Amino acid sequence: MVGISRKRYSYVINKYKVSADVVGKAMEEIEAKEGAVTSKNFLEASRPEDSPTHAIFEWDDSVAAEKYRLSQSSECIRNIRIEIEEVPTQEVQLKLKLSDADEEPQKPNKYTARAFVNTTDSVGTRPGRYESFEKVMSDKDKRFVAINNALREFKWLLNKYDFISEFEPIAESVAQVEAKNNKRKE
Repeated sequence: MVGISRKRYSYVINKYKVSADVVGKAMEEIEAKEGAVTSKNFLEASRPEDSPTHAIFEWDDSVAAEKYRLSQSSECIRNIRIEIEEVPTQEVQLKLKLSDADEEPQKPNKYTARAFVNTTDSVGTRPGRYESFEKVMSDKDKRFVAINNALREFKWLLNKYDFISEFEPIAESVAQVEAKNNKRKE
């Protein structure tokens, strides 16, 4: 039984002057206000000098143009990860009561994932639209899009390396996931 969730943000590659937790919370606020995080709305939220995410970007126009900053914004959105620790209710109750010493609390379930997932269902036609991992995984249609996007990437890699026979089991698994996902949509 899951009781309390604690989440912490991290980067795939830590190259920013701002902590991942600050960036993740800023992106949560954008999503709450605008429905999704895009490279443009993240950049706009970071533009004020007093914004906690301002230091991520290069603001000297002799060094960087607007397109470069948008590229930086997209890269940062794709780079942010979330670590969620689900603490079993039993453990929380034991800590609060300080009783039942005979019962050993369950270990927390920890996992990491991309904090914000691309929910744009067509590649290259418009800028990516990113929504929180939790929102995407709990919405049937958005989850379908996220799985299709992942399948497209897997299939691209499998096609690129189709001469490596050791990847055949992976190709079979991808085909099974694709069939299962298409049945969900029907």
